[in-house]
Amino acid sequence: MDLGEGVAVSRVVIYNRNDGDASHASHVSGRLSNSVVSLINYQNNTLKTYSIGDATNLPVFDINFDSYLAYLGCYADADSPNRILPHKAADLNPNGAIQCAALCKAAGYKLAGTQYSQECYCGNSLNGAQPVPDNECNRQCLGNTSEMCGGGHRNSVYIASEPLISTDFSTVPSNSALSGSAFVSNGECVLTSNAQSQLGYLLFDSVALTPTPFNAQWDYRVFDGSGADGTSFNYGPMTTVGGDEKGMVEAALTVSFIEFQGERVELRYNGNIINSTAFTLTGNMYRRVVVNIDSVNFVTVSVGGSNVISTSLANTDYSLRDKTGWRFGFAGRTGSATNKHSIKNLVISRA
Repeated sequence: MDLGEGVAVSRVVIYNRNDGDASHASHVSGRLSNSVVSLINYQNNTLKTYSIGDATNLPVFDINFDSYLAYLGCYADADSPNRILPHKAADLNPNGAIQCAALCKAAGYKLAGTQYSQECYCGNSLNGAQPVPDNECNRQCLGNTSEMCGGGHRNSVYIASEPLISTDFSTVPSNSALSGSAFVSNGECVLTSNAQSQLGYLLFDSVALTPTPFNAQWDYRVFDGSGADGTSFNYGPMTTVGGDEKGMVEAALTVSFIEFQGERVELRYNGNIINSTAFTLTGNMYRRVVVNIDSVNFVTVSVGGSNVISTSLANTDYSLRDKTGWRFGFAGRTGSATNKHSIKNLVISRA
């Protein structure tokens, strides 16, 4: 079953077809007569289905290797005993995110790091370690040339977690509400078109057991206009829409992506700027944005593989606040100057 090079398979589901012949149902541990095999990737998309026969599906085997793997970035490492991920699981051939994460999960760890092509390390916290540019994780995985496995003292780090929110925007997500100028079309959530005086919002329902550490990732594009204003990603006890690129009304934590009066990324808590970094945001191509808050309240923000913000929330009350009812949301705005602000392929998971 050749899916083509570069396809990472994380789940295999086998169904025994019950066509009325009891002998078919009795061969689960041996040959699977009249079976279907589905290969499903980490985003729960069916990559390919193989079938024999034409009868009712009865699942007899379902293994999920990694639930969901979120890429956290490329991280500098040190020699033992000061490694950021202290447990070395094994040298692997083939090596890769799925293979390493499976070993780490079995050993009771949630973080997995691939290093120097064949090495696999595990841990439960990055302990405030800061990411380095993704191009420093530049060694191909041993036995898996479609994937990079760190480098010399560099870890490609992943976290295995069930998504809290996951959408490809093929339709409006059922657990969300759009308002203002925002709309969903062709796999994009467009917060503002390239027209003047636009305000658009995407606000998700609160999830069960709202997290303190979390990882949020999406593809982001801002282009097609004259340069304003920006977009914000928000987390907090928002009860209604409102606000703009500097934060939604009632948001506690905000990451702002601003074009107006100097392109930059800003981190805000309760409306106060904690960090502001100049960064070019405008461009015709989508780039992956990753926002991660770890268990020691260290925040990293990267855009297109470039680390933009690395800072701590230790001087705030973020970790102490009751997050019951907190929600995730996006806001976008244009003024007299314009840009089209759009996102796609959003995944938010616990960190």
